[in-house]
Amino acid sequence: MTYEVNGPILNYPFDEPSRYWFIREGYKPELKQGRRPAIVYLPREGDMDWNLGKVLKPSHTDEFAPGYEISSEIWAKFRIL
Repeated sequence: MTYEVNGPILNYPFDEPSRYWFIREGYKPELKQGRRPAIVYLPREGDMDWNLGKVLKPSHTDEFAPGYEISSEIWAKFRIL
């Protein structure tokens, strides 16, 4: 299976993105509305205990698991800078 899409999304540099390609292994690419969530994937190696606090929350299991999304409170603070 290929992860290529027929139509790339061209965003303007000063506008918030309005859609994105959601690509998962074993599925066809899906065009979704809105801004793609900011996802963090923890390192596979090591036994470090990550204190997620209020910064990160587990991503939806049907989308970006096993990643963590940056919480909307934190993201909002960065967006106004």
